[in-house]
Amino acid sequence: MNYRGGGAPKNSSLRGKETGFTLAEVLITLGVIGIVAALTFPSIIGYYQKKVLKEQFKVAYSMLSQLLLKSEVDLGGKAECYYWDVNPYGSSVCAEYDSRGGCTKYELSDGSPLPSNYSGNMSECKELSQSAKEMPIKKAVYLNMRGMILFNK
Repeated sequence: MNYRGGGAPKNSSLRGKETGFTLAEVLITLGVIGIVAALTFPSIIGYYQKKVLKEQFKVAYSMLSQLLLKSEVDLGGKAECYYWDVNPYGSSVCAEYDSRGGCTKYELSDGSPLPSNYSGNMSECKELSQSAKEMPIKKAVYLNMRGMILFNK
């Protein structure tokens, strides 16, 4: 019988000898496998990260939906807690400065005082924030004073 492994001469007599791959063949094969892995690994990681981000977004969206539904039940309707897209009162100017030059009091450009809802209607923001803190969820969702939605891990 003539058993021939990688790198063995064609006409050799192999009785009693074991054959195999040479070190060079093994290293070349490992090099090719490494190059293929290096080329495909970033795309696999990117796909996984996108999938994780998508799932995290779904969870956040679900929590916000639950928060809004709970606040509607608690408050008897939609919460009045928002900033204006376009301020209907116009711009404000500084009326008083402190000793360091920082503004301590603002007023409208015509000299009248700022209305209580100058930045938006914030009348029920505390109630909405309280509803969020009472939700039995793994991550706490709440609104800060600027109306931004924050998540605690």
